Amino acid sequence: MAATQLGRQDLVGGIRKYLDKGRRAPDAVRFHVPSAGGGWDQVTWGEVLERATELALWLDAVGVTAGTKVSVLATTCVEWAWIVPSLEAVRAVLVPVDPSSTADQVRYIVDQSDSELLFVEKALLPKVLERWAGYPKLRHVVVWDLETKAELNTIVAGFNTGRSEPVCATAVADRVRGLGAVQVAGRSFEEADPHGIDALAAAIAEDDLAAIVYASGATGVPQGAMLTHANLWAATRGWYQALADAAPPAGDRRDILWLPVSHLAGWGSLGQGTRFEYETWLATPRTLLGVLGEVRPTTLCGLPAWWGELYTLARDASDDPAAQRAALRRLTGGALRLLLSGGAGLEREVKDFFAAAGMPLIESGG
Repeated sequence: MAATQLGRQDLVGGIRKYLDKGRRAPDAVRFHVPSAGGGWDQVTWGEVLERATELALWLDAVGVTAGTKVSVLATTCVEWAWIVPSLEAVRAVLVPVDPSSTADQVRYIVDQSDSELLFVEKALLPKVLERWAGYPKLRHVVVWDLETKAELNTIVAGFNTGRSEPVCATAVADRVRGLGAVQVAGRSFEEADPHGIDALAAAIAEDDLAAIVYASGATGVPQGAMLTHANLWAATRGWYQALADAAPPAGDRRDILWLPVSHLAGWGSLGQGTRFEYETWLATPRTLLGVLGEVRPTTLCGLPAWWGELYTLARDASDDPAAQRAALRRLTGGALRLLLSGGAGLEREVKDFFAAAGMPLIESGG
């Protein structure tokens, strides 16, 4: 079989893929998101395209263009799936911020990168308020799950309780808006110009700066690596080519996104799922093991420590090697075909154990 050919139009952020698949098969399911009442809520390709389009057109309307820096402070959640392609569409520069960062680290990265906008989930907004005076360059802060200005005032009032130097609620309200309000505005722009998103996406250039990714700063202040679309494509081309030939067949592609999208591994996993049209379930490190049997993923990205945990659980299930391998297949859902490990080296005995169970692990970076 001839190798699948990929072109540079396959941008890592996925806007062109969503423009294609979101129109060609709008009702196909792209994500399964944990529901507040238990179970899963489905998000289709068409819905992701709609959300990304609304965001992109709003960003364009407020002056975000090629080179504008936009930070995102969030845990792994479905909102990344429309924020990333919307930023790509307007040629903005994504600056992902690790949600475990301290308030000082968040302020440093957002300010040092010259970010003009910040997307943040509501639970992490207090980290921003903690150093509110230290964000002179921010023009807009967009918060999801924020419904009204009254709710924002309540959050600020709660934050200010007991503080000797409270933040000004009016100053916060002037720059903070809810994601829902932004989407409503973007929808009106789309109604006025239904093809506006196509014109934006067509203008993306390979040499555009795509992202600034900061190191942890463990040995000093965080340092940002500046990556163009060409850089990202060069880094992923061989990997995507291998995956194109090794991935499960179309219609049987299921994965779980649980790695932090604020890191390259999670961001790459999100982009990989988009490029190869996976159905993706969202989980956390705490919930991952519990959903494997239900989801029965055919592809899974993980870290050495996590593969090692599965290895230990399977080995502890029995003294019989065959029963141990059966336990591993049961723990992982029994359908895994493509297992990817990165972040650090993987012990040989772990790799051999997975291979003996018919699930060879492929190591990537780290």
